[in-house]
Amino acid sequence: MNTLYHSFIMNFLTENHPEVLKTINKMYEPDLSKIHAVLDCYCAFVGINPVQIRGEYINYKDIQHRYKAISVVLRIFQPEKLVLLKTKVKSSIYKETLPYLNISNDTLQKSIICACNQYDLYSDFKKEIKQIANYYLIHSRSNSN
Repeated sequence: MNTLYHSFIMNFLTENHPEVLKTINKMYEPDLSKIHAVLDCYCAFVGINPVQIRGEYINYKDIQHRYKAISVVLRIFQPEKLVLLKTKVKSSIYKETLPYLNISNDTLQKSIICACNQYDLYSDFKKEIKQIANYYLIHSRSNSN
């Protein structure tokens, strides 16, 4: 029950009071080494092999999966980026994501821009990202207990 409550509070703050989350983030820095686990969780949730979202040259469908996976990472580790498009992505997110995805810094920057734009423009995209992020948060907490 605490996990569902936590998820509800996080969603409420993300959508209605991102400035509160910004203050919380200044006091608490999440464990960004778990980005790999979030990306793996995304792939497992949608039923794809993680290799499909890695590399510079992948097909269109897999690029869409990469955008969604990146959005889930941002939703969990830097939710204000999805709401305030001008916000810079934390350099530590780049540092953890680049080796996993095996792409250049430029490709990751473009992927983040596309992911944020799709999150902003498409309600179905946003809904799916929220669902997968909540699934990860619930799943990771239940496994740590």
